[in-house]
Amino acid sequence: MSANLKKRLKNGERLIGTMINRIDTLDIIPMLKACGMDYVIVDNEHGTWNPEKISDMALLCNSTGLGALIRIPVLHR
Repeated sequence: MSANLKKRLKNGERLIGTMINRIDTLDIIPMLKACGMDYVIVDNEHGTWNPEKISDMALLCNSTGLGALIRIPVLHR
């Protein structure tokens, strides 16, 4: 989570975001930012992305100023 997103949450700001888990294009990130989203949850618990795709999404979120939360698959012990 970006420092800016944490700061805004601590200040009690209302943030708007969404969760994605099936869209297999990086173009969704700048589109969500252009639509006014503050953050995106990348759901890889139910998604099918590989680590490289998730890394690319996180880097793109960082460069566009869109907060990113990554939901990981269940860890088995």
